This record gives sequence, structure tokens and C-alpha cells, in this order.
Amino acid sequence: MRSAARPFALGPHLVRRRAALASVALLLVLNAGLGLLNPWLVQALVDEVLVARKPDLLWTIAAAFLGVAAVRFVISLAQGQLYTALSSRVLLDLRREFLARLQKLSLRFFAGARYGELVVRFNRDLAQVQEFATASIPAFATSALTVVGVGVLGLAYDWKLFLIAASPFPVALLVARLYRGRIEGLTKTLRTQSGELATTVNETLVGQRAVRSFGRERRELAKLVQRGHALIRTSLRFQWTNTWASGLPRFCTVISTVIVYTLGGRRVIRGEMALGELIALSMWVGLVFAPLAGLVDFYLELVQTRVSLGRVRELFEARPDVDEDEHAPLPGPVRGAIAFEGVRFRHVEDVPLLEGVTFRIEPGETVALVGPSGAGKSTIVDLLFRFLDPQSGRVTIDGRDLRTVRTSVLRREMAVVSQDVFLFHDTVRENVRYGRAGASDAEVEAAARASGVDTMLPKEARGLDTIVGERGAQLSAGQRQRIAIARALLRDPKILVLDEATSALDSRSDEDVRRALGELMRGRTTLIVTHHLDRLTDVKRVLRLQSDGTIDTESGDFFHDSPALDRATITGTRESGKKSPDSV
Repeated sequence: MRSAARPFALGPHLVRRRAALASVALLLVLNAGLGLLNPWLVQALVDEVLVARKPDLLWTIAAAFLGVAAVRFVISLAQGQLYTALSSRVLLDLRREFLARLQKLSLRFFAGARYGELVVRFNRDLAQVQEFATASIPAFATSALTVVGVGVLGLAYDWKLFLIAASPFPVALLVARLYRGRIEGLTKTLRTQSGELATTVNETLVGQRAVRSFGRERRELAKLVQRGHALIRTSLRFQWTNTWASGLPRFCTVISTVIVYTLGGRRVIRGEMALGELIALSMWVGLVFAPLAGLVDFYLELVQTRVSLGRVRELFEARPDVDEDEHAPLPGPVRGAIAFEGVRFRHVEDVPLLEGVTFRIEPGETVALVGPSGAGKSTIVDLLFRFLDPQSGRVTIDGRDLRTVRTSVLRREMAVVSQDVFLFHDTVRENVRYGRAGASDAEVEAAARASGVDTMLPKEARGLDTIVGERGAQLSAGQRQRIAIARALLRDPKILVLDEATSALDSRSDEDVRRALGELMRGRTTLIVTHHLDRLTDVKRVLRLQSDGTIDTESGDFFHDSPALDRATITGTRESGKKSPDSV
């Protein structure tokens, strides 16, 4: 039974941290509850000390003020520490789940994705969800309890005056409700424009060689400014709208205070109310409007969080091309026999690509795969690694259909050395170690020696501890290829794929890398994907992929003996009409 795609859910992360979340909420309630004591203390100070002239109570009330402030300060410290720990861990949980989900999506998804947009969802949208869960929800509970508590106390003091003072608040709620749709739309626009801006920066930095080669620095700066100005305009509209929606409750607090002092002041003058009671009532009104404004803020945060949740859920609802059965059996020892049996695959239904492809590679055999650009060579490699599943037919290793075994485990016995080598911004040592997690330094150094990595580094470099730069920018193409070979040697796979591994190298680098590849290929099932037949050595068979999606098998001698013109025709190195989306 295949694992169903699990939608993004916030609940499990909160349940896992429920003790910390409850502690934060409890401290918030305690802090707010202690704040309710201040109006009583002020009333006692005014009526009992200042009006009734009882100086003995002055020090008692002063001590009570200090005691309440000290306790609230300690609670705030504990609350701040707990909240920081809780919010940071929940955000890390969300980001881990988000990245884990991205890693399950197909490579085709990433081919069409805007990386800046993904980064904004990873950073801003997940942070919005986390903040709502760990800050807004507890604050909402505290505000609701405070409104109830203060409301009861205010009504007990003077229910008529309190209700009159609270009358402007429904207007604030109505305004917030009316602005909901506009805030939601502006939030979506802000997130989209932030993604576009991040994409512009990412592409400009990654493509610096192209930007400078074509003299497009001014154009990229202009693009950045244009998108930045669009983001500023949207931010200003959002700020204006949000200020109206969230600021009105605070303005209502002023209106209510004026009402209390106007009506209550007249009653004090007539002797119907004590001065302390008036001051206390005005404080109750202030205390009730602060959490009421918090409830409006919560509502506005909810609107923005719905947008962020929707953007995150879009990625969780994207179905991967390969849905691996979590309960599939382990593949067992791998010998390295590869078979494609009547495999059919099309990226676009109306565009033929692979049509009934059938071939077999024996354990330890070296076979070349050639064909025109766009004929499906890269797709065959993706099917072999099970980045894709065939639409009909099957792909097997040692007779086991890849869809029936744990392919994530099976890939441990496979390695690929491609033309485009991806290196991380780390040392040469750690980039080699990427081939097998947990490999010792001695094993890494042995793989580096076997591939010639240790000899090709500049003399002024720090050996295997040299930082390679972003994507290996500090190294030449030949140096990057040797690191890729060292990775594969360290992995010690049963199945090796060489995907145009030497096509971008000069003759000297090509010769050095081919010697290292010869060491790597020894005793392994090897599939060589190439356009260059003259570079094929020790190849017994050549799989010729036709433009109609079928495959022929020829001996290696046939290709070596073929005239150059025929070989160009066979491999599609000459110009040949229209190309399909798959190209190598």
C-alpha cells in the first residue's frame, strides 16, 4: 500500500509542544490578571489616602504597587524565555517538514520552480504560521479572558456608564471585518512580489559570469529597482489598510475615556460618585479596550496567516512523480543487473519520447547509451534512479521492479558522475564525503588519491581543507569532475552512470579524468551516456536511442569502425530539426 500524501497540518506541531504552549498561555493570563489589581490600588490611593487622608495606608499601597510590578516583571522574564524557545522550535519543526516535503517532489517540479518564491515561503510564510500559533493564539486566549474579567468588574462598578463607554467598539469590529478581503489580497500580492524580488537577487548572483559577459549589470539593477518599487507600493497600501483596521480600536479607547470622564466627572461633581471610583472605572475601560484591540489584531493576523497557510499547503498538495511505498521490502544485496522491459514514457502525452524501450545490462558490464539530443537519454537515467516511473513497462535491478522495493535504500548502491557537478560551499574533504555519510577521513583521503583530487589542487591551497566556493566556483571543470569521481569511489556503488562526464573538458583534463574514470568503472555495472563515440573505450555494446523512442543495440566495434559522418548521424551531433523537451 502506497503512502498517501499527508497534507500540511499545524496541529501535530502544537500538540508536541503542548506543555510549553500551555505554560506560555498560563503566564500570559497571570500577568494580565495581576494587571487588573492596579485600578483597585489606584482607587484606594485616591479615596482612602488622598481624599480620606489616611496616611497609614500610603506605605501599604506603595508596597502593593511595587510587589505587583516585581511579580509581573519576573513572570515576563519567564514568559519571554519560554516563548522564544517554543517559537524557535516550532518554526524549526515547520521548516524541517517543509524541506522534507520539497525533497519528495519530482525533479521536474524544481526545473520549473522559482527558487526565490520557495525561499519566501520557507522563511516568511512559515514564520507567519509559527507566530500565529505560538503568539497570537495564546494572546487571543489572554485577551478574551481579560475582556470577560474586566467586563464583569466594570459592570459591577457602574454598568450603565461602562456600557456607554464600550459602545464604540462594535464599530471597530465592523471596520476590521470590512477590510478583511483587502488585507488578504494585499498579503498575497506582498508574498508574490517578495518572491519575485528574491528570485531576481538569486539569479543575478548565481549568473554573475553571464551578467558581466553580456554587460547586463545595469539591466539587472534596473530590474531589482523596478520590482523593489512595486513591493514598496504594495507595502504602503498594506500598511495604510492595516493601520485603519487595527488603529480604530485604539482610537475608540480615547473616545471611551472621554465619555467616562465627561459623564463620570459630572457625577463626581454632583457627589454621586467618588473620585477614586471614576479613575478606577476609566482604568477598567482602558484595560478592556487593550485586549479588545488585541482581538482585532488577532483577527487581522488570522487573515494573513490564512494566506501563508494556503501558500504552504500548495506545495504539500503537489503530488510527486514517484510515490514510494514506505512499507516496501529492502532490496537486498545488489549484483547490478539492469533491465528495461517495454518501457514507455512521455513528459507530454502528445509528444512521443520512450516507446517500448527494452534492453538489459549484465552485472559488471560497461554499455554506452547514445542518441540524438532530446531522444530521452536523460529520461532513461531518471527512470533508472527512479526519479520517474514508467507509464507502462517496468525497470528492474537484479530482476526486482523498482516500484516494489525501497528505492531510497537501493540508491545507496548507485552513483552518477555528470557533466554538471554540484558542489557545496564547503571544503573539498566534505564535498567528497558527501558520497557516503559517516566515511572516515582515511576513507575520504583514499578516494581523493585514487581520483587525483589531492594532486590537482593549487599549491597555495590547503589541500582537502580548501574551500571550493559557491557551487565549486573556485575550481576548474576538471577539478570539479575529479571531486565527483572521488564521491563515487567513496560510495563504492554496484551501478555507475557516467552522464557526459568529460564533454566539457579540454584534452589534457579529459585524459586525466578518463584515467580516474577507468579506475572507478572497474568491476561495476556502468552506463555511459555520451555524444562522443571516439572517447568510448572498453565498451562491448552501444545502445542507440532513436528519435522515434525505440532503441537498437550494436557492438562497440561497429561504432569505432563507422565513418565520422555516420557516427554524427547516429548520435545526433549534427543539426537535426525540432527537439523534444528532454535533452542531454
